[in-house]
Parts: sequence; C-alpha cells; structure tokens
Amino acid sequence: MKKIDTTLLDRLGKKLDRDGEPPDDDGMNIRVANLEKFAEESRIELRSIDVRLARLEVSIQSIERNVATKSDIADVRTVLNNIENKIGNAATEVQLEGLKTLLSQSETKTFRWFLGVVFAVASIGFAAARFFGP
Repeated sequence: MKKIDTTLLDRLGKKLDRDGEPPDDDGMNIRVANLEKFAEESRIELRSIDVRLARLEVSIQSIERNVATKSDIADVRTVLNNIENKIGNAATEVQLEGLKTLLSQSETKTFRWFLGVVFAVASIGFAAARFFGP
C-alpha cells in the first residue's frame, strides 16, 4: 500500500479545530453582526412603511367615497342642460311678454289714430254738408 500524504490533512484539521468557531474568521463575526443590525433596522423601517401604507389606504378610501365618477359628472351635465333649457325658455317667455306689451301699446296707438282720422273725416263731412248743404 501506498502511504498517503497526511500533511495536507493535518494542516486542514488544525484550521478546523477551533472549539466550534468557523475557520479563518477574518471578521466574519463583525459582518454577521452588521447583517443582524441591518435586518433589525429593516424590520423597523418596514413597520414604519406598513403604518404609512395603512394611512394611505384610509385616505384613498375616503377619496374614493367622495370623488365624483364619470356617471356622476354625466348626471350633473344633464341637470345643468335641463336648467339651461328652462332658463332659455324663461327668457323666451319674458321676451314674449314684452312683445305682447309692445303689441298692446301699438294697438292702442293705432286705435287712437284711427279714431282721430274717423273724427277728422266726419268733421270734414259735416262741415262740407253745412257749407254745401240745402
């Protein structure tokens, strides 16, 4: 049998035999401690983010309850169009009332003028009858 070179194994064994500590520590404990500290800070930050996210969800729900939808806006447009049509019709009715008043005044003036002309013609007729009469 061949003899196995155990020097390599002996050196490896010495590196591993450290009372349960990892071989070649090289600051591993410091790095692990830093990672654990980072993990704890991350947990705290995530809790803070969760709280802020919950506040945002409440705000969004409030906004969703109070914001008008497309159908709400369409309903408002319909109501406004109806009001506009009624106002337009009311203006037309006011204009018609004004026109009726003008026509009534015009009829009165025309009737007075007509009566004046009839009286004048009748007066001329009576005067002519008297002047040229029997």
